[in-house]
Amino acid sequence: MEDLLTNESLRGMFKDSFELTHFAIEVGRRSVATGDISLKGILGWVKKHPTQQALDEFDQQEKEDNDD
Repeated sequence: MEDLLTNESLRGMFKDSFELTHFAIEVGRRSVATGDISLKGILGWVKKHPTQQALDEFDQQEKEDNDD
């Protein structure tokens, strides 16, 4: 978990710390909505999916799951 919390592990994925913060907040918001609210889970998701497209796909999957 310590590696997930370092700047070095996220450096280069975002153009600046503001973009990273905004993205992490959006992931956190969606994670709370689905019940997966662990810090490790949120940071791991950010590290694996650092794009707006990933957030859009997450939203689409949630919509489809709620429609079922």
